[in-house]
Amino acid sequence: MDTEAFLASLPGEGNYGTRYANSLECLQIDLHGRMRRRQMTRSQLLSEARSTLPQAVPSPKQIGDWMLAENEASAEMRAFASRVGIKSSRKGLRNYLRNALQARDIRQVDPAFTAKPALWVRHSALVVSLDAVRALILHNKMFLFNPTHAAVRAAVPAIRASILSDGGVVDDVTNRAELLEAAVEDTEDLAAIHLDTLRNRLLMIETALSVVSLTFTVGSVVAGVLGMNLPIAAFESPNSHWYFLAVSLSILLFVVGASWATLNFLKRRGLYTTR
Repeated sequence: MDTEAFLASLPGEGNYGTRYANSLECLQIDLHGRMRRRQMTRSQLLSEARSTLPQAVPSPKQIGDWMLAENEASAEMRAFASRVGIKSSRKGLRNYLRNALQARDIRQVDPAFTAKPALWVRHSALVVSLDAVRALILHNKMFLFNPTHAAVRAAVPAIRASILSDGGVVDDVTNRAELLEAAVEDTEDLAAIHLDTLRNRLLMIETALSVVSLTFTVGSVVAGVLGMNLPIAAFESPNSHWYFLAVSLSILLFVVGASWATLNFLKRRGLYTTR
C-alpha cells in the first residue's frame, strides 16, 4: 500500500490522547519505509526503545541498584560500562542515566501535553517535537504521534521518501549527536576544573586569615595580662603612656612579623600560594 492510500485508510482528524489515557496513537515507519499503525502505552515505548538497541540495555532500576551497591566494580557493571563506553563508577552511571530515555521524555511527544520545539538526544532514541509533528526516532524505526493530524499527514510522505532515498541520514545525525555529547562532557570537565581552582583560592584566603587571627590571639594574651588589676610599677609612673604605646607597637609588629614569617614558611613548603 502506498503512502496516500495508507493515510487515506486512517480515520479523520480527531483529538488523540489525554493526560490520563493508557495508550498513545502512533504511526510506525521502519528503515524500509513500511508503515504500521500502533497503539502503545508509555511503558511499552520505553521498553521498545531499550529492546531495539543493538545490545541489551539494563533497566534504569537495575542501573540504580548498581549505584546503590557497595561493590561498584561488579562484573556485570564493568561489562555494561565497557559496552557503552562509560566509566565503571557511580558518576559514570549517573551521567548515563541522565542521558537515557525517561518516562518524562514521553510527555514531549504526547499530543495531550503542550510541548515546546525540541530535539533531545538520548542513548536509545531521538525525541523530536516540532509543533504538531512529534516523533520518537530509534535506530531501526520511528514513531509519529497523532497520525491523523493534518501536519503529520503532510509530513509522512517527505519522511518516508527521505528514509527510502538516504538511510545514511540517521547515521549522520547519530555521529553529530555523539560529537555534541562529547563536547558537553568536555565542557562539564572544564567547569569542574574552574570550580576546583576557585575553591583552592578560597582555601588560600582562609589559610591567610587563620594565620593572622592566630597571631592576634598571641597579642591579645599579652594585652589581657597587662590589663589585669595587678600592681605593676610601670603603670604608676608619670611616663606610663609611653609604656602603653611601646607595648601596643610591639604587639602590632609581632602580629605583622609573625604573619609574614608563617605565610612565607607555608609558601616554601608548597602549602600556600598567592597565584
